[in-house]
Amino acid sequence: MMNDELKSNGFSFRVHRSAFLLSLCLCVSVLITSMAQKKDANNLFPVRQDSKWGYVNKAGEVVIKPQFDDAWDFSEGLAYVRAGNRRGIIDVSGKWVVDLQQVDFAGRFSEGLAPVQTGGLNPRRGFIDKAGKIVIAPQFDAVENFENGMAVVMIDRKYGYVDKTGRTIIKPQFDKAYPFYDGLALVIINNKHGFIDKKGKVVIAAEYNNAYHFSEGLANVKIGLKYGYIGKNGKVAIKPQFDFTGT
Repeated sequence: MMNDELKSNGFSFRVHRSAFLLSLCLCVSVLITSMAQKKDANNLFPVRQDSKWGYVNKAGEVVIKPQFDDAWDFSEGLAYVRAGNRRGIIDVSGKWVVDLQQVDFAGRFSEGLAPVQTGGLNPRRGFIDKAGKIVIAPQFDAVENFENGMAVVMIDRKYGYVDKTGRTIIKPQFDKAYPFYDGLALVIINNKHGFIDKKGKVVIAAEYNNAYHFSEGLANVKIGLKYGYIGKNGKVAIKPQFDFTGT
């Protein structure tokens, strides 16, 4: 996990560099967010002053005084912080609302749940709700945040999907998997990119050198050395002719 800092008006602003959370056995999968990502509606930013972290608003006014040894971005009105041996979650007023005792770390909230990680030499990942209750027991090697009621999880280097109860929706079987967009999810099988439906069926064969998720019915894919677009039926909609294309 890598962090950068930008200095302004005596504060150090944390910038989180994010590689895809599932590609790392990170401190907690899907924990790292960049400051370029959408912020919480309250627009609070973690800053460091005199070796302690706090939060300022967009005007640079201190809203939560620097007092933490570690502090992360707010999501859904909550943020993970650490002060000495105390680890937990605060609200936008700076009040501790959850003391983490069963787990060591919590990521950003999405759809009411946040990924958590246990300590030790073989950390496990699961999910808590906003009250700090463990709703999906730590059991995975890596997890991604929930999107559309499903989260990507990894077990034994294979990726699959669970629902908010922890029930396996699509068993871990892919070399890599990503969230669903437009009803389909990008997966990697034997270093090739393809797409599955919500039942886990491969509906667009994994035959592309590179691909990106669907948006408005199209996904950009790499065939040979050029990029083009395919439709959800797998047929070429815009022939590969570009050096690169956006999503």
